[in-house]
Amino acid sequence: MKLMFMFLLLMGAVQLCAQRYATSTAKLSFFSASTLENIEAVNSQGICVIDAQTSALEFQAMLKGFEFKKALMQQHFNEDYVESDVYPKVNFKGKIKNAPKLWTKDGEYDVTVEGQLTLHGVTKSMVAPGKISIKNGVVSASAKFDVAASDFNIKIPASKKNNINNTVQVNVNISSFKLLKAP
Repeated sequence: MKLMFMFLLLMGAVQLCAQRYATSTAKLSFFSASTLENIEAVNSQGICVIDAQTSALEFQAMLKGFEFKKALMQQHFNEDYVESDVYPKVNFKGKIKNAPKLWTKDGEYDVTVEGQLTLHGVTKSMVAPGKISIKNGVVSASAKFDVAASDFNIKIPASKKNNINNTVQVNVNISSFKLLKAP
């Protein structure tokens, strides 16, 4: 219910137009190599809306939706690092540069995503390369970028600095958007 409510709010945040694409199953994952143990997690409940006319993009995911292989890592992530009870979500709001002119024409399009990433109560400008694919009317997208924990005031205790990398590689994969009709 909470996810559906957030999805509806996010859809309202993007201007109404003839072509809006949305999904509530965007996959967001991160990976960080460390000397002791690699850290990785996946969240398959990201919400994303794209306005094809303006190239506006908004993405949101609940931090508690990240799943780790080890329950203890998940607990530490939520309680000690991202403090998900205080800062429950990650949000990106921006624009797609070099977006396809026709969102119905099959092809792969290299794009640049530019906007504001909000995590742990901190908002930072961000630019990342991405790809939009259109095949038989189905739109999918992907992007890969790095995030430094220190940029978002996420503290890594001194006792763990040698075991946890400050930078994590983030991957966003959206296998298919649904075309929304204007009211």
